[in-house]
Amino acid sequence: MMEWAKTCQTWQAPSSARKGYGQNRFSIRPIEPNKTIVAEKAVNNWFSQLAQKGVPQENMLNLNVFYRGVWYYTQLAWQWSYQLGCAVVDCNGFTYAGCEYNPS
Repeated sequence: MMEWAKTCQTWQAPSSARKGYGQNRFSIRPIEPNKTIVAEKAVNNWFSQLAQKGVPQENMLNLNVFYRGVWYYTQLAWQWSYQLGCAVVDCNGFTYAGCEYNPS
């Protein structure tokens, strides 16, 4: 994730660069010097899909739920993911955070 984050590209890395890893991205303007705050805001943003999009109380994922737009949330909660790498970097006018998950 760190190599992709350093490019300051806010879109998802191509699958060839991710090597099968899932990826979440987040950016905030203006630059935030406290990287812990950026990381917390990123995770809160990704988890907010629960309230915004409506994941059932039993937290069971099916295609109907997935297509509501809960992709970032599912990356965080995926039961089979056991590898995680995150990065927070300053870019030109914004701070960028991202995490990669495996398996995705």
